[in-house]
Order: sequence, then C-alpha cells, then structure tokens
Amino acid sequence: MARPPTIAQSRAVAVKLAFVLAVCLAMGLGVLSARQRRLAAANELARLHDLIAERQRVVLTLRAEIMHRAALPRVRAAAARAGLTAPALAPNRVIGPAGPEFARLRDAAVPGMVVE
Repeated sequence: MARPPTIAQSRAVAVKLAFVLAVCLAMGLGVLSARQRRLAAANELARLHDLIAERQRVVLTLRAEIMHRAALPRVRAAAARAGLTAPALAPNRVIGPAGPEFARLRDAAVPGMVVE
C-alpha cells in the first residue's frame, strides 16, 4: 500500500506547480507584448500611409491648379506680349503625368484639359 505524501513532498509539488505557472505566465506576457508591438507597428504604418496619400492628393491638386493657371492660351498671350515665339502645341494641351489619381483630380479641377 502506498504511503500518503509527506508535508515536504506536498510543498515540493506546490513549488514545482507554482514555478510552472510562473513560467507559463511569463511566456504569455511575452507573447502578448510581441503582439502589442506588432499592432502598434501596423497602426503606425497605416497612419503614415494615410499621411502620404493625403500629401499626394495635395500635391496633385496644386499641380492641377498650376496647370490651370499656366494654361497654354495664357502662356501664349504672355509670350506674345513679351514678343516671344509660342510653342507649337495644340490649344489647351499640357504635357504632364498621367496616373489615374492625377487624371481624376485634373478633370475635377480643369474640365476639358487633355494631358499627354
């Protein structure tokens, strides 16, 4: 017949169990900390992406405004007043970037303008 564990053996088992629980708790906290850092990095990346997109929209809007203010008829008129020869381009035709975002902003800012 097996003898019941002594108090010292019970304490040793309790200490081992406490140690195992402490190790599991430490591992869980480490995993949670790594997850939190990963979420913070993803959040910062999304914030920077939004900031870059907003600045690109501002740049494209400003470029469209510049193109509108420097439309070829106005440039030709200024060149004629200054006695300069105007370039041989079709009226209302501007050379510039041609991305979908730029085209959308350009069409909203300057209807009817064609960009090469």
